[in-house]
Amino acid sequence: MANRAHLVSLRGGSRGQATTLVRRLEAVFANAELDAIHKLHELVTKHQALYERYQIIEDLDQQIYALTQADALEAYIAAVDEVNIVYQDALSLYQHRINVIRREIEAADPDRRRNDAAAPGQQGNVPAHQVIVPARATSRPKITLPRFNGEILQWRQFWQAFQAEIHSDDTLANINKFNTLWVNWSPTYSARLRVSRRLMIIIPCS
Repeated sequence: MANRAHLVSLRGGSRGQATTLVRRLEAVFANAELDAIHKLHELVTKHQALYERYQIIEDLDQQIYALTQADALEAYIAAVDEVNIVYQDALSLYQHRINVIRREIEAADPDRRRNDAAAPGQQGNVPAHQVIVPARATSRPKITLPRFNGEILQWRQFWQAFQAEIHSDDTLANINKFNTLWVNWSPTYSARLRVSRRLMIIIPCS
């Protein structure tokens, strides 16, 4: 079990780094002295770092699960999910707030995104405060959404966020949209669907 203890220690360090990134993101959001472009650059950079750190945490989780006794695994996973949901919610909330800032910048200067798309190779030579965030990848969106846990009262808020960030993006394939929808249901709700062997998605026409 020494190997497991080492993995738990590594995960604790990664959680600490993730928490630090959350605090830094909050500090950037609260900094009224930064101009919008510089703030967007700082936010996207730190949000990406938080996303990557969370991927490390999830990978360590899986390794730890493999070394956890079967009779204790279910309770252990539930306890880990309680911790991880904090980072998942942070990623979701910050992505939404970043998107708001990005849209405000594009609304104020519609030519900015077109100019950046016309000369993507020059982006690396642009000063940090002028960096434009590239368009989302078409294969796998990194946008995170609020978790849907099966409560009907939460559905409309979840679906509106999904429509705005994922469903309306014509660059994404339908399978990628579906996968994003699936992974943003809570683990408990997803497990319930898997156990029942039924998958029912109600999508409003509007």
